[in-house]
Amino acid sequence: MTIICPVHGKVKMTLFSLERGSRCKYCWYDRFARHQTGSKNPSWKGGVSPVILALRRCIDDWRYSLFNSSNHTCEITGEHTYNLVVHHMYSFADIVRMSSKETGIPLRRNINDYSEDEWKTLSECVVKNNELYADPIVMRADVHKAFHMFCGGFQKPTTHEQLNVFKEFIEFFLEKAG
Repeated sequence: MTIICPVHGKVKMTLFSLERGSRCKYCWYDRFARHQTGSKNPSWKGGVSPVILALRRCIDDWRYSLFNSSNHTCEITGEHTYNLVVHHMYSFADIVRMSSKETGIPLRRNINDYSEDEWKTLSECVVKNNELYADPIVMRADVHKAFHMFCGGFQKPTTHEQLNVFKEFIEFFLEKAG
């Protein structure tokens, strides 16, 4: 049978479900999603802390130099654009963790939790390790989103093999991500 939800319109459901008290499954998904986001989600890992954001700003010069050296061209599509991002084949989060371990300075949530010397040491190590290990690919922001969708999400590590397969089917994945 079909019911009419004031939010989602026509929704198919069984009479049995309606008799049990079920209503629009999409309203339930929306309500569930609101309660399962952020720190309420069992997969929550703390989100992006102010320290991670500040460490990302430390590599801005490196990013801008990559944009300039690529002549603001996406390495995947060959398109000249200013809507570029740098994809790390070796994740930035791993680079930060490696730098923390290398320096012996634990990762904290706020910059104010570090002494001036600790912050300088940690941020310089992140910049150095980023230049050594990032294996960067300059790409359009929407291509980057589609690539991560292809690989299973932004938290998943990516490989050059995945990138090569993605390049073969780029139009399909851009259409899905759009």
